[in-house]
Parts: sequence; C-alpha cells; structure tokens
Amino acid sequence: MSGGFTTASDIITHGHDYVKVDSSDIQRIVTQRTSGSTGEAKRVYCTAGDLKNTVDFFAWGMGPFCEKGEKTAVLLGNDAPDGLGQLVARALEAMGTRPTLI
Repeated sequence: MSGGFTTASDIITHGHDYVKVDSSDIQRIVTQRTSGSTGEAKRVYCTAGDLKNTVDFFAWGMGPFCEKGEKTAVLLGNDAPDGLGQLVARALEAMGTRPTLI
C-alpha cells in the first residue's frame, strides 16, 4: 500500500485490508466500476449501518422530487437484496411513496 493517500490501486489490490470491522459485521460486498472508468473494479464492504446511511442519503436527495403517497418507479434493474434498486426503494418507502422496481 502506498504511504500517505489511498489510491485506486490500493483499493483494488488490498481492499479487504481497509476493512476495520469484524467480517461478521459485513452485510453486503459491492463490486463497483467507477463511472466513466475503464479501470479495474473495486470492492466496497458495507455494514448494516453503511446501508442505513445510504438509504438516508437517497431519501434526503429524493425528498424534493417525491411526495408522500405518490407512486414511484425505480429503473435501476438491480433488485438483489441490499442492491442499489432495493436501497432506493427503501428510501422511497421511508418517504411515504410507493416504489415499484422495474
């Protein structure tokens, strides 16, 4: 690992070394390509708290666009457990909308 700043290469080759929680606390592992990048994918390790924070973030960001009681469509194509589509749907549900994964 490089000294100083963490680089993309560090995450690709030593990603698990950056996990500072017990393995049993990891709820979801996401392999992600950076938007617009042709580089190697990076793995991100998420705890239940990380996933909750992500749902809260999505709800905060979508709040100005959705109102309680509205029907909403989630067009992400990923309805895997704790996948992006599911996290967005949870955020929408928390806001009082009725999401449908499409």
